[in-house]
Amino acid sequence: MTNKCGNGDGLPADYAGHPTVDPTANVIALVTADKERADDLRAWEIKFFDYALASVKEIATINASHVRDVAALRSAHLTELRTNDIAMQANIRQVDIINANSAAAQTQVAIQTLAKSSAETASALAKQLSDTNARYDERLRMLESGASKGEGKGVGIEKMYGWIIAAIAVLWAIFGQYFK
Repeated sequence: MTNKCGNGDGLPADYAGHPTVDPTANVIALVTADKERADDLRAWEIKFFDYALASVKEIATINASHVRDVAALRSAHLTELRTNDIAMQANIRQVDIINANSAAAQTQVAIQTLAKSSAETASALAKQLSDTNARYDERLRMLESGASKGEGKGVGIEKMYGWIIAAIAVLWAIFGQYFK
């Protein structure tokens, strides 16, 4: 069989019979370029990871600084809250003390007013009792004087007989028609 695609000396030929170019030099050049490109990519990858690592370290440093700042602010705020709370409790205690002193003063005034009122009431009651006793003494003296002279005997009984007779007359007027 004859080789249509070549002249038989072992060199390849294309479908039309033209000798083909040996691709070895071209392949070697492409492989070398590919290796250089891969080396460049690895170098850039190393640079990228170094940059990423540096960025992560910088962010971690910034975050740590931020956390410290926030912790310091919270601590300062809590200290301020405690200080204000202590001051407020002291003010409340002062108000309680003032209220207690005011209540004590009002109680003292009420006690003094009550004592004065009680003394005035006792004095007025003593005067009334004295006046009442004086009147009773006067009436008793008059009764004793009248009894020793015999005055006033039987006066009450005579008036009582008059009342009894008047009551019988009224009853007779009301119920007398039933006895006829």
